[in-house]
Amino acid sequence: MAALYQLGVKDQADEREKFEVVLGWAMLGQFDEAQAYFLAVPPSNRLRHVAAQCALFDIYEMQFRNEDIVQIGQALIATNEQTIRIVVGTAIALTFLGRHREARETLALVEGLGRPLAHHAYQMACLASLENDFPDALRWLEIEARNPRYLDARSIGDSDLFALWQWLPRGKMRLEDGHRLLALPLRSLCAEALDPGHEIQVDQNDLKRQPAKFRQLFKYSRSAGMCVLDPMAVARKPEVAAAFRKARRAHVAGIVAMIEEGYRRALNVVLAAQPRYAAEQAAQGNPLGVRYHLTFALARRPEMLEDFRREPGLAKMQPLIEGFAAVQGVDPGFCRRMELIWALLASDADAAWTTLEETPAAARCHPLYLLRRANVLGADRDYLRALPISLQVIAAWPEDAAGFDTAIHVLMQLGRWEDAATVLGRAPECYRRFGLYRRQRQQIAERNAVGSGRAEPFRGQPNLGGILCEGEPTEVTTTTEAAHE
Repeated sequence: MAALYQLGVKDQADEREKFEVVLGWAMLGQFDEAQAYFLAVPPSNRLRHVAAQCALFDIYEMQFRNEDIVQIGQALIATNEQTIRIVVGTAIALTFLGRHREARETLALVEGLGRPLAHHAYQMACLASLENDFPDALRWLEIEARNPRYLDARSIGDSDLFALWQWLPRGKMRLEDGHRLLALPLRSLCAEALDPGHEIQVDQNDLKRQPAKFRQLFKYSRSAGMCVLDPMAVARKPEVAAAFRKARRAHVAGIVAMIEEGYRRALNVVLAAQPRYAAEQAAQGNPLGVRYHLTFALARRPEMLEDFRREPGLAKMQPLIEGFAAVQGVDPGFCRRMELIWALLASDADAAWTTLEETPAAARCHPLYLLRRANVLGADRDYLRALPISLQVIAAWPEDAAGFDTAIHVLMQLGRWEDAATVLGRAPECYRRFGLYRRQRQQIAERNAVGSGRAEPFRGQPNLGGILCEGEPTEVTTTTEAAHE
């Protein structure tokens, strides 16, 4: 309690110690005695009064007295004597009282205390969902997912987000919403939430919605800040516990179905934009971007080839498009396989090799197959064999940055710095706009081949997963299709 420690001048040490002892009473459950002591502090002694109000705030949180929490919290905020903990605690209490707009406005006050609101992105997403502001809820979940603190398997069953889950399969979804949903790791969280071994945690509002017989199975865990199943209660009533688990699983399964349908809708929205995105990349002189969007679409919906053929902005890209049409004719799953190989490189190079070898012989002359072969060889550190293949890609796609990226990476790994500089000097103009180009130029100058990882996964977004950085490279501006360490 910040206000309490403002009393900590030497001649007030005894008083401060008494405050701490009384607060200790409360932590032991002696709420009446502790409350009486702090209520007796007169407002005329401002520092002690503020400290006492903060202590009462703590006591009321222990008792879940949300009305009293809000009363004290708002009074402290009105006199500019709040701390981050007071602001957050007040916002949470307002949420439990159903005063969601006030909670949202209160939580935003943390920025005035020096804390980014992104630190509370999950809570902001929940509040937006409770207010039926679903695009904003997705926006906050996107922010939370960049550095997740509370977005986990429990979130799938979080009643604060239930309205958002309901909106996904039937609400009006914009292109921006679709991109955000596809970028969220909800599918993996859904699988974890359905796992029978997943620990069930619910907040006060969730627990209130349960039948009385189920509520008796829970206890509050101060360490988790949530209500959890009490092993003793479960042992006493195994039939009730089994019924609860069955009902809970059915509830979560219903949510998972809504999220899955939302993903399908989001994918449809994003796929429809791919020809236009490709045309925008073509206008910028970036064939790699055209190929990214083309491959993404064909991997999921091969019949979209006609949409790319009809797109006016792709007239000059028809040779590239027809090359994909030809390879799809001999290998209908070609694009899907190439995407899978790229994904497997990050986790299982052996599986990537196996998938690569499933490619029919007639499709192995396509430049994307050659690029993936160079990627897999690079993942195995077989740079001598990867190099000539990456040079073949450059010859086939001289305006596509990927072959240059891979060849330069391989040459640096081989210690052939002058050759790497030569290839970099031949790179197409579009590559020179990438943060990747700047980083490789710096690596060559410093004779340092240490890379910085991969770009964010490409899911059809117009920035190609962060590689189209016009300025200096950032953490997400990483190698596009280079071999991996």
